[in-house]
Amino acid sequence: MSNLVGGYVDYSCDAAVSASQYVVSGTLRAYAVSANERLAEFPDVPTAVEAGINWRMSIWNGLFAPKGTPKDVMEKLAAALDKAQDDPAVRKRIGGLGKTLPAKDERTPAKFTAFVIGGRIVDTHPESGEC
Repeated sequence: MSNLVGGYVDYSCDAAVSASQYVVSGTLRAYAVSANERLAEFPDVPTAVEAGINWRMSIWNGLFAPKGTPKDVMEKLAAALDKAQDDPAVRKRIGGLGKTLPAKDERTPAKFTAFVIGGRIVDTHPESGEC
């Protein structure tokens, strides 16, 4: 990002969280976002598809626990994370960084496991089906 801001490179494809402060301040111009929808932080910046580019990229984060973590502990962690993601201050901060949160029905351990096993991460434990 510093090379782009400093004028050493002409173009960069970077995460909104890295570019947000520069785009908002007018230091950099965003041509498109790779999300399915426009980002709340950049409402005037079209999606890549809207800009005529058939491209989408997604950056995601997840919370992992060691294999064999008791189910009740997993449920407590999932509930705490879900509660945090429902907090308006957290949602505002995440949005301000140019990120989005998954829909509530997508924020379950089972859905996340399916997402990860669905080709995003290949290192699984085939004997248990766990990631």
